[in-house]
Order: sequence, then C-alpha cells, then structure tokens
Amino acid sequence: MAATGSSITVFLDFLNTTGISIFSGVNDIVNDAMRQTYMLKYFMAGKTAQELLQGGSTINDDIYLTADSSAVDYNVNTEFDYRIRDVLQQWSIPWRFTSDHYAFTEHQIELNTGNLATGARHHMYKSYKRSMEQNLATGLINFLDDHFYAQPSTADMEAATGLQPYSIIPFIHENSFVALATGATVGYAGTIPAALDLNGTVWTTIMGINPAVETGWQNPVALYSTYGNAAAGADIFDAFEGLYTLLHFDALPWRPEMGKASMLAGGNAFIAASLKGKTNYVKSLISSKDSFLQHNDPSIPGPQYMGVPMVYIRRKDTAVVYPTAAAAGASTEEDQAGADNAGPRYEFINTNFTKKVFHSRRYMYVKPPFFPDHQPFNLIVIADTWHNNFSRSRLRGGGVVAPGPATAIAQVVTEAVQT
Repeated sequence: MAATGSSITVFLDFLNTTGISIFSGVNDIVNDAMRQTYMLKYFMAGKTAQELLQGGSTINDDIYLTADSSAVDYNVNTEFDYRIRDVLQQWSIPWRFTSDHYAFTEHQIELNTGNLATGARHHMYKSYKRSMEQNLATGLINFLDDHFYAQPSTADMEAATGLQPYSIIPFIHENSFVALATGATVGYAGTIPAALDLNGTVWTTIMGINPAVETGWQNPVALYSTYGNAAAGADIFDAFEGLYTLLHFDALPWRPEMGKASMLAGGNAFIAASLKGKTNYVKSLISSKDSFLQHNDPSIPGPQYMGVPMVYIRRKDTAVVYPTAAAAGASTEEDQAGADNAGPRYEFINTNFTKKVFHSRRYMYVKPPFFPDHQPFNLIVIADTWHNNFSRSRLRGGGVVAPGPATAIAQVVTEAVQT
C-alpha cells in the first residue's frame, strides 16, 4: 500500500512503528569501531540481566567490614558475658541520570524525499534513522565510558545532590598508602586527599563509609620501581604478584557460604592499562623470557598475569586522576611535575565487586519523538539511562600497581627493559 500524507508524517509513523523502547540489547551495546576498547564492555561481560538491572529509588546493600568476635578459650568453671552485636554496615547511593539525543527538522525530511517513490522513500528513512541512531549510541556510550576515569569530586560523586556517577578512582587508588610492614611495598589505601579532588575537598567518606574508621573499606596497593626482572628493588612482577595475592580470598573453612572465596582468575577481572603501560609490560615479558602460563612475544597477542587479561584503556592516557603533579596534585600518570612518582599505573579490577548497574526502568530507554516548545519544526528523540558505579567490597573489588615514591619510572623503562 502506498504511503499517504506528508513526508514528515510518514517519517514519524516510521519512527514510531520501528522504534523500540530498549535501545540495544544488554550483550550487544558496544561499537568497537569507535574505540579500541570499552571499560563498559568488561563491566557488562558475563553478567545476567538481574546483575546489571536493578530497581528501587536508591542503590543499597550491606557489608560486613569488621569482625566483632566473642570467641574465647575457657575452662569448665568460666563465667561468660553475653552481648548483642550489630556488625553490618549499610550503604546507600543515589541513581545518576544521563541522556543524549538526536534532532531533525521537517525541512530535512521534506526536502530530502522530494518525489521519491514509496520504496525509495522508506530506504531513505531507514538510512537516515540509522545514521542518527548510530551517532546517538556511540556518543552516549563514549560519554558513559569516560565516567570510569573521571577525576574524583565529592560534590559531584559522593554528595546526594551531585550529577556524576562514581568513577573507579574512589574505589581503587594509591593515595594515603599504608604499608603492611615497615619497608614493605604492598599495603592499602583509604581516602582521597584534597589535592586529588576536582574541587580541593578531602574525601572523608566513600559511599558514605569512612575508610579511616573502617579499615576493611580500603583497597590493596603494590608499588614498583622498575620493569624487567630486577635483582634488587620491587620490579613490576613483584608488584603484580603482591597485588594478586592480596586480592585472593579463600572461603571460610567452616560454613563457606558465610564467607565465599573470590579470586581474579576466572573471566570476571581485567587489568586496565594505558598504551605506555601495556607496551612496557609486554616488553618486560619479552625481555624476561616469560614462560609462565604461556610464551609472550609479538606473535602471541594478549598480555596477562595469572590468567587475568591486560586491556588497553585509551581514557587512561589522558585521565587526570593520579598524584603526579606538583605537591601531589592530580595529573596524568606520565606527568613529572611532581618529580616523584610518574609512570604507568595498572588497575586490577574484579567486576564481581566493582560494579556497574542500570535502573531496570531506564536502561538506554528511547523516548518517542516530540516537538519542543518554541521549536515547532524540530523533532527530538531522547535516549535516557539511570545508572551508577559502586563497590561491594574495596578489599576484593580491585587494587592498583603504581610507581613508588621517588621512582622516575618514566625515565628508567627503556633502559631497564632493553638490556
């Protein structure tokens, strides 16, 4: 049947009858042609709809951070004291709201269809609709992906009145490092200092929990001073092994369902690296004649550590989230203005605990076209999504390998690797 009515009316009918309320399937959202890799892809991989999509007015959960034990050794005549213990820590964070849109005018549709036959007209509609949706999808996903390495801001991320979702940096960072023992190059990091915050504000809490009080609300850190396989000092393999070990948890020997095992290997974790970071690590594997798990050379792609793949994340090349500027201020990982700890960082991320979640009612939801006020010839299509990033456990959700203080990693990489 031939289409009747004006071109714009027919195009609107076409949009409404071919449109869908879910913009893209959960497992088919990434456009790899636009960027080499997407963090969002790794946060969504292997997750069920129940894990990715949640309801409710806020995002809430409980965590058990500090043991409050009443266990004692006793003899048969011991008198016991009994008490009630409240050990659960509850956290709650708000949803964040993000939208993108495409727009077109009646003039664009009417002037580009002209006297086209019905078949040609619908082909033009389909091509034009696809080009607008492709731009919308790519722009929205790129914007969401950039959030993962946004500079920390208490006003924008921690405050209920903020607009931005959490980046991963509040959950996984090297600041306020405390070594496990004197002279150790592994330890934990708690809060974020004012010098790293976008507005110069100290993070006293992260997701409402104070890591200075709750030491279980801290992430592991391992420091390195050189690449290759160094005879002295903490080389990159020492640091990787240290961090990997701190992120491994056995289950409780009794009642294991009360304390489950967690590990990085198994497909739910990855190592985020900048281009220089990934390149330096590959060169280290080659120069060290690596043969654990697999031979790593230019003909065998895929650097990894203990089965955890290393992924190039382009946003890390320019992310202003590391304490490398003067006075340990925020800058990129290669900035030597601070003359202290410039060099690549490696975030080990376990997506079972550091998570991305979308609201079940607004996962890439596409609204029908509408005419905005005072613009009678323009039509707008909006894609709306409600979401946030959060940590179920900072001890298990990931850690970072970073250059140690007074370590000019950026200067020693080539020399150390090419020996």
